[in-house]
Amino acid sequence: MKFIIFSVIVLYFISCNQNSQPPKDSSFEYYYQRTGNQIQELKLKFNPTKTEVTEAYYKPISEKNYIPLQILSKNETPFYYLVNYSEINQAIKLFTDFGAGASLFFSDDKLVTFNKEFKIFSDDKKSVLITSGLPSFTPFFLTDDKNTYIHQFLPSEEDTINVVTNPNYPNSIVFEGTFTNGKNAKITVSQDEKNPSNYTFLVEMDNDKFLFKHNFE
Repeated sequence: MKFIIFSVIVLYFISCNQNSQPPKDSSFEYYYQRTGNQIQELKLKFNPTKTEVTEAYYKPISEKNYIPLQILSKNETPFYYLVNYSEINQAIKLFTDFGAGASLFFSDDKLVTFNKEFKIFSDDKKSVLITSGLPSFTPFFLTDDKNTYIHQFLPSEEDTINVVTNPNYPNSIVFEGTFTNGKNAKITVSQDEKNPSNYTFLVEMDNDKFLFKHNFE
């Protein structure tokens, strides 16, 4: 009996190790572009003052490894880096704002925009809100603790033009639209008055409400 229990424990830890992701290199900044369950990644290394990109790597959809983007030159106006995408030996443009996001310009009809991601668990730990954080917070994605689904939030056209606040939440901004599961939704983002780094996200989706809190220090 003890042998059976021990074997189950060993198999459990083997399974966990197989499913675990390799740790991220903290010397890089990571950016993501999601389309449903498909994801592309961009990782950049900056100089100590974060004014220059020194290394760049790109991981397309379904690719397991990052592909180096060799920096060829830097253009000042408009600001971008010309990098060599070694997988197809093509020179492409890398735009970055040194914080919130970055873009790869492959051609006139192919521009891929990447954002930082913060995964914030709800108060009941059953739901996860994915946001790019400051300054725009969008795009938003909603999933569960096991990542069995992912719904993207689609702001309404009116919401992209007008800034709306929630009178019940001071220092708030409201995003209205729908999730890709077809449900109407409203996301209220409010800033804590005592600690400006603390934010609360209230997600209202039809009759469901989810509360998320995060410190962006």
